[in-house]
Amino acid sequence: MTPALERSREKQVHDLKRRFQIHHALAQGKHIGVVVLACQPCGFKIPAQSATHAPHTVGRDGLPVARTAQHNAALECSRRHRLGHGPDELGIIRRLLGMCPKILHLMTSVQEMLKDGLLVAKAGMIGADGDFHRSAQVITRGRRSATTAWHHAITWRGIRAILKFLTEHPPRVTSPGNHTSMSSNIKDILANSRPPGCRGRGDKYLADIAKGLQRLLLKHQEFYTYPTCRLDKDSLGELAAVLVEFGEDIHAEIGLWSGLERMQQQFFGTPLPFLVEPTDAPPDLAPFDQRRVQFLIWTLLPCFVEYRVISPTHTDLQQMAEAASRYLAERFAPMPKDSGVKQFLSTSNTFGWDIKRKLLWLGGSSYLFRLYFQRYLEAHAEKPEDRIPATDDFVCQECTEWSGLGVIDVLAAALDLPEEDRATLRTWHERHTSYYRVESLQKSGDIEETLTARNVVSGGTYIIRTNMDRSPFQTGMLIQGALTPWRGEWYWSGRQQSFGMAAADLEPSIRRDMLRQSSKIAYRYCLPELEIVRRQARDHHAAFIAHYGDALVAFPSGLALAAAEQKRMQALWAKATPEQTASAMKKGNLSKPQPDMPFPPDFLDHEEGIGVFSDPVEGVDYLLALDHVISGLRKRGEGLNEAEVQAILDAVQSDVICPAFIRRLAAGHGTESFAAAFCIRDQPGALTLEMLLRRYKGAHYRRRFPAISLVV
Repeated sequence: MTPALERSREKQVHDLKRRFQIHHALAQGKHIGVVVLACQPCGFKIPAQSATHAPHTVGRDGLPVARTAQHNAALECSRRHRLGHGPDELGIIRRLLGMCPKILHLMTSVQEMLKDGLLVAKAGMIGADGDFHRSAQVITRGRRSATTAWHHAITWRGIRAILKFLTEHPPRVTSPGNHTSMSSNIKDILANSRPPGCRGRGDKYLADIAKGLQRLLLKHQEFYTYPTCRLDKDSLGELAAVLVEFGEDIHAEIGLWSGLERMQQQFFGTPLPFLVEPTDAPPDLAPFDQRRVQFLIWTLLPCFVEYRVISPTHTDLQQMAEAASRYLAERFAPMPKDSGVKQFLSTSNTFGWDIKRKLLWLGGSSYLFRLYFQRYLEAHAEKPEDRIPATDDFVCQECTEWSGLGVIDVLAAALDLPEEDRATLRTWHERHTSYYRVESLQKSGDIEETLTARNVVSGGTYIIRTNMDRSPFQTGMLIQGALTPWRGEWYWSGRQQSFGMAAADLEPSIRRDMLRQSSKIAYRYCLPELEIVRRQARDHHAAFIAHYGDALVAFPSGLALAAAEQKRMQALWAKATPEQTASAMKKGNLSKPQPDMPFPPDFLDHEEGIGVFSDPVEGVDYLLALDHVISGLRKRGEGLNEAEVQAILDAVQSDVICPAFIRRLAAGHGTESFAAAFCIRDQPGALTLEMLLRRYKGAHYRRRFPAISLVV
């Protein structure tokens, strides 16, 4: 039978990492909750795996190697140990293998040599012009001091006051899925989302418009055919606030939505995929075109209705969008176009902190991103002290279901900037997280304007804009932190940690640990090393194809795959010279050549087919339940069973299965079943697949780095 226009899906399907990156991590230690594979006979490289969260050196796409603390302990750079997208656990979630290192303690011999008294956490921000890491939820909580706190943030002293305030009065973060804690006061929701210090003549009307829209939608949903799109009163209040802010954006020509449409036109040939036919030139849409509202609701509805897949052309969704579109057009028609948001985004873009201030508002408070931001903080900011790094992670590097775009992408499109500045802003997902030795301070009177620092890992020199009075930095100090570029200078992003006047003889070990444990971060600025591992990644890929005869190989079971992979490793070790073998064993701390490749029991017991795909950049992906995926694809969208639908959903929605793997499957079996699994009807197959891949795998469309660590 043909799939319905709505589906349920596995809860927390994205919570586990599901790929063996490139090939293998070091085979040492007791493998509890972690898959550790045999080391390659490369002598120079040791593959690494994903674990804790960026911007800290060990984390997110930093890929620390799983190993025991005795030989090569992971380099500690954060006060929190967690995954970028979920819990530190191992398991099989429906169809995909979840794998990650379980890191219990992140202390290296390098840091053991640094006396605790020298390890002083500095509350560093990107600049001295605002509370850059503060969500607008703080502004209105019935406390006058919350609003006052923002305006104190003009100096470094003010920033420290902001941090103290946030620690003592942490903002309440609510989730659309948890209505018992969500405020139903639309006025508060809108007040919390306004940018600081800017107020337009039309702002005062927004709450009244949103309340009216909430009442309209509450009444309208009584006539829906299915329960899928029916929301409770609190959720409708949040959705009404989102729609009214969207209306403000359209009416005042703020530029957020138009920027999104321009990028989607560039990606897909249509500003509104699945709702507007692709054309060479952007179509002329009415300001409050129903399809715009429909696309917005369809994109954000999973934030309210969890674990379901809903068609973008769902009949009840169309009905909701039509009612909201008419209402917004009528209510905004007589309103003034003066908007506080537009005033805020029109302020100066001279310094990096000007951009960061806007970036933090857009990511934490705007109608496009705040629901995703709330969900992200729930997963990654359990403690108040986690809010600053988690917020920095979200606004700089997280990709969302807005066609895989992040906050930096939308802001770059919305601001009036030269193309060079837009391109620079879009690179902020590659923050230069490293250790920096302060070499000199440049002052004007009592103000430290800039400092010059050397990247201990790459050797590069950075001119860092600070504009601080009473600066905490001193010449010779070793600082761990992240930097982002803006107009020829660099700016601190997130927190910094000071290691005081750490001895210079520690620098080689810091460099070695960064390249081993956090290679994907180091390759952002270590370009010679990046070229080496890119060549090695291509060699790995060529060796895979030479052994198997194809980039995609299917195995009937986990045991069959494990046996085949063991033979492939044997062949690689057999080709190595004795000198290469000895070097690899020494650098990898291996007790014997060709170590075993331990797979988890659930993987070995799997008997529903496993696909193995090698990519010259992404490495090797393992996809479970391949039998269900292939049988579903062969049906060309007709009569898929539940197991087939779920297997296809898991493969596409996993952010660790590379797009090339999915495209290879589609090339052999068509795109019809991909569309059917996501309830997409009567759309071009190529457009459907590209839209789904960008929506769920946005990070793969940015610059990628091989998951291979250098041993230096």
